[in-house]
Amino acid sequence: MYRKISYAQCGEDLIIDFLLTDLMVSTGFYLDIGSHHPVMGNNTFLLESSGFSGICIEPNERFNKNYKRFRPKSNLVNSCFMEEAGIIDFYITNPDTLSTTNFKEVQELLVRDLIQGYKVKKLESITYKEIISKYEISKIEVLSIDNEENIDFLPQAFKDSGIYPLIICAETVTYDVSGNGTKKTKLINDICSSGYISFADTYINTIFVKEDIWKR
Repeated sequence: MYRKISYAQCGEDLIIDFLLTDLMVSTGFYLDIGSHHPVMGNNTFLLESSGFSGICIEPNERFNKNYKRFRPKSNLVNSCFMEEAGIIDFYITNPDTLSTTNFKEVQELLVRDLIQGYKVKKLESITYKEIISKYEISKIEVLSIDNEENIDFLPQAFKDSGIYPLIICAETVTYDVSGNGTKKTKLINDICSSGYISFADTYINTIFVKEDIWKR
């Protein structure tokens, strides 16, 4: 029996693969924002292994060598994805899975003993529109976004740039050590109002697909 292995946190890459197969999309471009490790828990490694190429936005430079080794078709950009461009403080926590640009959040993590410390690095932030313009992107088959910051601006960014991804995999729950995170209902509703349907939800992430293309 033919089988694919999932590298994502909760099988999101296999759901994306199912959608692309059903839509008969065998190659294309991905934009992976907050890609973290190039393989483990990654939503786009399976895509690259299947012939796709794209851009990975990951501010933590710790993974740079691994990206060169395991993700040759990916253009790695060490920037923070934000609503506005500028120079910002990036707090690299220990463990670094909770790294953020929000110092208040870092303080809360320290108080709750969820991190053992942090270091600060000045980084350039990059916007969705800048990514589209700088890398001359005309089409995005898959957008994966795992960002600890507020991304409610994302639907407006699609409108401003004119580039609407075919499939979106977005983190739609706030982090909570007890597992009682809150679903980001505003973000989900706003994306759906931008011409998408919520196809699947793994609790951590919601996978959206363009409604006019899916309901063909």
